Amino acid sequence: MKLELKSIQYNAALSDETNAYSAKLYKDGKHVADVANRGHGGCDEQHWRDHTARRDIEAYFATFPRQETGYSLKGEPVTYQPDLESWSNEQVDRFALLKTLKAACRKKVVGIIGPDQVTFKFDPDKLDVQYAHGETARQLFIKRNPGLVILNGLSDDQLVEVYRGQSNIVLSD
Repeated sequence: MKLELKSIQYNAALSDETNAYSAKLYKDGKHVADVANRGHGGCDEQHWRDHTARRDIEAYFATFPRQETGYSLKGEPVTYQPDLESWSNEQVDRFALLKTLKAACRKKVVGIIGPDQVTFKFDPDKLDVQYAHGETARQLFIKRNPGLVILNGLSDDQLVEVYRGQSNIVLSD
């Protein structure tokens, strides 16, 4: 089963306790529901266009193993069953992260060295232009900054993987 959220509208200003968003849910390429959250801590709203798809999706998530939250109660780990709402929120988090990262990468060269984010005031469009001596600016940045991973030019999956692998990074403009 292929699930996708499309036409995501995310509003960080309205996201108080939860993500404020609306989106269209697609199952195997077919629009089956509209999902949304007002951002005040309540559950997602799900407006189903195809109730058969709803049963299929609920059964699909029921097959997933329980996940730990990182919390414990009386020494026992607190777990939850993944469901459409938790998956949707992961997709919205990914959307918001990519939007922020891509905006930063349009303006400057953004990289990660170990646990730290670094930026360079350099035109990102010129990163891969080859200089007379044969090296590109990207190669020079990496040579001068051992361990540097430049985010500019990475695929969405690569951006998320590299960024989430670093816990001390705070994006700023």
